[in-house]
Amino acid sequence: MGSPTVSDLEAIIDRLQWSWDHQQRFKLILVEQGVGYHWTPLPKVKTESYCYIDFVIDEVTPLPDHLKFIIGDCIHSLRASLDNLIYLLCPTDYAEFPICKTSNQWESNARKIKALPEDPAKVLYDLQPFHPKNGVDPEWNPLWVLDRLWNDDKHRAPHMALGVTDTATIEFGIGGGDFIWFVMNTGPLDLGSKICRVWAPIDSEPDLVPHFAFEVAFDDFGPARGGSVYYSLVNLHQRVAEVVERFRPFFTG
Repeated sequence: MGSPTVSDLEAIIDRLQWSWDHQQRFKLILVEQGVGYHWTPLPKVKTESYCYIDFVIDEVTPLPDHLKFIIGDCIHSLRASLDNLIYLLCPTDYAEFPICKTSNQWESNARKIKALPEDPAKVLYDLQPFHPKNGVDPEWNPLWVLDRLWNDDKHRAPHMALGVTDTATIEFGIGGGDFIWFVMNTGPLDLGSKICRVWAPIDSEPDLVPHFAFEVAFDDFGPARGGSVYYSLVNLHQRVAEVVERFRPFFTG
């Protein structure tokens, strides 16, 4: 195999573009089909000085199965692009792009890149999640998140929850005044999950007009920590694209 060329690098970038196009397809499906939730307000509850009304999910329509496959394909393409990158610079049977949470893991993976030239090896080492400059929590580093999502997807479906509220507000009318109540406790939702709690004076009858929006989320206990699937993938795509560009000087022609 000859020296890696810019054309080889562009092939990797084309793969990233394919993953990006797939992400947009995923977003379009969500826009067209929507996330299947129905919510309801619970009866008003009085405390000593105030009352509150909870809004909860009372009906859930499962997401189409093919959405999980689209997400899995995007994750696989992003992760595989990194391995393709290292293989072009280090064409051996065991070459891959190690992503390490600790320096010990890096040492144990050294054999995978022992044929990698010194300069790209320095870049690869510099990108590792265990360096404090790359984030105080290695498990929140985008490369680590991607690697975990990829490994988990090989053995099970992606860590998808049923949804997350996004840009949710409630118009709040009481005593001749109108307010906007911003819903702050966004996150993964399931049947019976509380979207929000609205407080009001104890003897009032507030006029509440909810404006809830939903989108698909990763599992709260998975590597993406309950983040929006679409925006998590956008963030991972951006990071992988940045990493690929770090290696451009090592491709010729």
